Amino acid sequence: MTRKGQKLAEMKVVQLFRNAGGLDIHADLLFVPDHLERPDIIANTDGKTVGIEIRRLYNDEQEGSGSGDRKRHGIYQSVVASCSELHASRSDRWIIVRVSFSQNAEIDLIASRRSGRKQRIAEMLVNQVESLALEVGDHFHLRSEDLWGPQWPDEIVVVHGVLLEGDGPPEWEFLDSCWVDETSDDLIQNALDDKERNVMSWRDRYNEAWALLVLDGSVGASMLRPHEQMMNNEYQSSFDRACIMEFNGKSYKELRLRSSRTTA
Repeated sequence: MTRKGQKLAEMKVVQLFRNAGGLDIHADLLFVPDHLERPDIIANTDGKTVGIEIRRLYNDEQEGSGSGDRKRHGIYQSVVASCSELHASRSDRWIIVRVSFSQNAEIDLIASRRSGRKQRIAEMLVNQVESLALEVGDHFHLRSEDLWGPQWPDEIVVVHGVLLEGDGPPEWEFLDSCWVDETSDDLIQNALDDKERNVMSWRDRYNEAWALLVLDGSVGASMLRPHEQMMNNEYQSSFDRACIMEFNGKSYKELRLRSSRTTA
């Protein structure tokens, strides 16, 4: 990406952050002058000037390998095949459903110990899709946080699909190329540390210095969602404020920071 393209992308990220409520809606957003490299974006808001550094969070792409991964994938394929069979016995609506599983789930081990678990998961998935009031052409995208009750299986992360025109057996597919994983405290702390290296060189020019971490969703293998304990942890940073934002810009969470500034 060219420098100009990168700066435009950074501006778009902060605009989304502002629209989500992270900044006053009337805040002025400015590019940093050409002769300066930091920060990424400047915001004039509430009578103060804020320097904002942006850092994307990626999930390391890992290729499945070895007998354990092959066994796990086989179990996932078996669950999806059970969904297709069960759904076809109930409906002749032509619906395509794709299921993403957690990369680290141990469904293969659980299934070997608990008779019928795969079938119970298939039943829950089909019931969930059947409960949707779909019209022809409707798309749906159900993430775990939209679905999970105490009984919902942790192995299933995303269910999405579309209802097509015409009759035909429902089609269920396993997405082995789209892992959705969770952030970790180490991932977030490392991202803050990465931006920490340069903040002291520019923060004195601004009233405050902020870090904006963005969960990247540009490719399937790097999709992330915030982990449950994120809001219970304190992260070490000299930034005045740090937030983590969904890649679609619709929501964000503010991180609790523990100051790492040193005094002379």
